[in-house]
Amino acid sequence: RRLRGKAMTKSILDEVEGIGEVRKKEIWKHFKSLKRLKEATVAEISAVVPEKCAREWMIQSGAMEPSEFLQAVSDMEDVRLRARLLALELAAMNAKYNVLDTIPWDRLN
Repeated sequence: RRLRGKAMTKSILDEVEGIGEVRKKEIWKHFKSLKRLKEATVAEISAVVPEKCAREWMIQSGAMEPSEFLQAVSDMEDVRLRARLLALELAAMNAKYNVLDTIPWDRLN
């Protein structure tokens, strides 16, 4: 009974390094079910826990091979770099033409 009791309270998230009781509660609160957690992307899980924990979960759950994860990280870095370059370009244009003052910020929701 004691062994069965421990097995019934053990979570698949217990196997993931960096995820303790607090992060487990945050994950379950956010995703609500194992099905939704398994269907989540790295970015969605990274919104709740650090990226390293999200990576470990994706690999251990079998949702993603390590090589697929590395490609996804590379793609995310590429997107971040492009966003930074666009922000710099916008800042340069704003300094020259003052374009940000023409945007109706109060109507952008």
